[in-house]
Amino acid sequence: METITTLDFLKYLESLNLFRWNITLNKNGFEAVISQDTVPSIKNFTQVEENKDGTFWVRLSKIDIYNESITNGFFNR
Repeated sequence: METITTLDFLKYLESLNLFRWNITLNKNGFEAVISQDTVPSIKNFTQVEENKDGTFWVRLSKIDIYNESITNGFFNR
């Protein structure tokens, strides 16, 4: 398995037509704050929460990056 970068995660968000304000990488996976103008689907992430300001926080754990049912093989290409 190759190392997935924040740029790869950005491309994943763009493929889902999601505009992000912030992307971070931590030991468990990737997180991003998504604009309130685009609504993420829980089926494409490990977690999705709506923030009080109307933006969304999404998380894709390292375990789920290659999970076909979540990322539809995006990172296997």
